[in-house]
Amino acid sequence: MAYLFDTDAISEVLRKRPLAAYLGWLGTIPRDQQFCSAVTVGELFKDAYRSPAKKRHLRNITERVLRALTSLLYDTGTARIFGELSATLEQSGTPLADADLQIAAIVQHPTDCLRD
Repeated sequence: MAYLFDTDAISEVLRKRPLAAYLGWLGTIPRDQQFCSAVTVGELFKDAYRSPAKKRHLRNITERVLRALTSLLYDTGTARIFGELSATLEQSGTPLADADLQIAAIVQHPTDCLRD
């Protein structure tokens, strides 16, 4: 089973004292089954640039996160899925944050990106 980690899941690993149980569980997941999205990476960079410890956070992202996870891209096909999801949820009265919908669209791409 593959896992797409969000910002909170990645941030836990970068804490000074990450939860031991979480690290133990994470260690059971094969490297080729661990993913993050380009949207999540953007959120991590945003938080790093706002931090007083900017250099340390930027180093953690580039040396730990990006080396440990496969980053899934946000491209035109993904953008189409995002638009459809966003419009559908807005029309049903249950909108979600754009970043969450972008991540959901990445999960659905590429097999659904050409669907009409």
